[in-house]
Amino acid sequence: MFVSYCHAESERVGIRNDSSSTVNLAGWKIHDLGPNFTYELPSYDLASGGEVVLKSGPNADVGPGIKLTGRYIWNNDETDEAFLLEPDSPDPVHSARCI
Repeated sequence: MFVSYCHAESERVGIRNDSSSTVNLAGWKIHDLGPNFTYELPSYDLASGGEVVLKSGPNADVGPGIKLTGRYIWNNDETDEAFLLEPDSPDPVHSARCI
């Protein structure tokens, strides 16, 4: 599992499953560099090799993916970063700088 991209302006973050089996995202977390914002992901089966878009901001209801919030998260500046954490773990498994 890894953060495949973080687009600050569009408020979109991609999560890709690089394992050989489906992973349920229930309990996984995503947070920004602060962390000022931390969001726990809902139950969602992400197939092996699949990718899901995490959405925030005023257009979070548009298109497929998982809506985190209607608030801005990733628009701080180009030094913002998205961190992905497994359930019950304080340490990120992966992160990606937002562009």
